[in-house]
Amino acid sequence: MPRIVTFRTKLAIYIYAAPAEHPPPHFHVVGPGTDAVVDLRSLKVLFGRYPRRPMQEVLAWAAANRHLLEARRDELNDRE
Repeated sequence: MPRIVTFRTKLAIYIYAAPAEHPPPHFHVVGPGTDAVVDLRSLKVLFGRYPRRPMQEVLAWAAANRHLLEARRDELNDRE
């Protein structure tokens, strides 16, 4: 599971590669007290546990870098 970025809060974004991946397009946020899945399109937490404030930083970064997350997901899952 490639790590995409790590934040000062020690939370990190990961994207799984196929065949472990499943719809909808999403990424994982993992760290102390955190194990969550976030929809890549809406940036809504689909499920998991997370601290609110550190997750706000992650979601703000994801919104500003959605193109990078989508490109990395496509690369890992052999999509064009």
